Amino acid sequence: MTELTLQNIIINFIANYVIGIFNIVCWYNCFNKSKKNNWIKILLLAVLMSTLITIFVFILPKPLKMIVAFFTLIFICYTFITKQLKQSIILVMISQLIIWLAECSFMIIVLLLNLKNIENITTSSNVFLLLNLYITIISFILLKLKLPQKFYKILINSTKSIKNNATFISSFIVISITIISSAESYMKLPTTAILITNVVMAVIFITIVITSSKIKANYNKISKKYQTSIYSLKEYEVMIDKFGVYTHENKNEINTIRNMIKDNIDKDEIIKHIDVLLKNKIKDNAKIMQKTSKIPSGGLRATIYSKLCLMDKLKIKYILNISREVKTTDLINLDEDLTLKICNILGVFLDNAIEAVKELKKKEISIEMYIIDKWLCIDVTNNFKGNLDLSKISEVKYTTKGKGHGYGLSLVQEILNEEPKKLKNEKSINRDTFTQTLKIKM
Repeated sequence: MTELTLQNIIINFIANYVIGIFNIVCWYNCFNKSKKNNWIKILLLAVLMSTLITIFVFILPKPLKMIVAFFTLIFICYTFITKQLKQSIILVMISQLIIWLAECSFMIIVLLLNLKNIENITTSSNVFLLLNLYITIISFILLKLKLPQKFYKILINSTKSIKNNATFISSFIVISITIISSAESYMKLPTTAILITNVVMAVIFITIVITSSKIKANYNKISKKYQTSIYSLKEYEVMIDKFGVYTHENKNEINTIRNMIKDNIDKDEIIKHIDVLLKNKIKDNAKIMQKTSKIPSGGLRATIYSKLCLMDKLKIKYILNISREVKTTDLINLDEDLTLKICNILGVFLDNAIEAVKELKKKEISIEMYIIDKWLCIDVTNNFKGNLDLSKISEVKYTTKGKGHGYGLSLVQEILNEEPKKLKNEKSINRDTFTQTLKIKM
């Protein structure tokens, strides 16, 4: 145990306090980067963290104090920041990794300066405090370079498939205790050996992270394409059913005309009947094709066309307005991945609109496309019955449609978070109509 003197207590508290500030700022920046740091809360949490860890340093033997201190960080992160155990564990792992990398940089300086008595030097209280200040400064530099945020995103994405959090957490605890328990004997190695080992471990870890990140990115890209393909196939099935009905109707109409000719019906009557058929077919069959032809090619046309076919089948009244500027817009040059995301978002908006109106007496949906300040805007408006809360509409499972719904708009929000500079979403309610607007940077 560390010698219990007032000087040692103060120095350990200050050293743990500056490191604690970095830990908490790192957690906030990774977990909730959309909000500004609450510095009063950060400084108070750092006091709590520093007080607890300083107590452990003086009353617990090694390596027990390292284990208890480590899980104290998880407790503070969970209680005051995330309220989610898996995220708290990952955040603590990230902050400790960054601190470890900062320590590695110190060891490199030691090797370059050829300080042979480093073990004796670092036992000095003043040097110990300066060392922690150095580690904190380097850690904040790494935080500024977005390194922790990148690691957090990679680890969160790679653990999404773990459905049973208990398996992840129990495995983590066993591994952590094993590593921390062996740290005491590891630190007794010569300085050069520790440096080489740390550098090799850092290179291996970073290589694994980068490799797994690339694999995950490729998997996500293929997965999105596959999901979009299945989605498109389902939409085309609706179109096939629709045209199957039209084919059957056309066959019946041709037989009717044939029988009229066979029965020597007056020529003017036959022509009149044909005129009525042509008028209706243009109205029913070609109307969708004519309207969607104004939409620039690149994916949106097919998405909207398939949904209009479904609306027609469900006898939903729809309006499609395309501004003149949109007709000349080139959507083909958009990034392929971005195009898939746009189609997915629009598909969710249109599906939700259809679900909202299909059981109503008044079934109306309007789609408008226009350009404002180099943003392509797509409005999807539908009438609705009941109450809608705009503040909750993007939350997971929020729905007015009952159990089994409510995931679409949360998925939309996830896509919007991935493309904040290229995609925006605006929502509005006007009496009994709800409008979702997708804005695409052109």
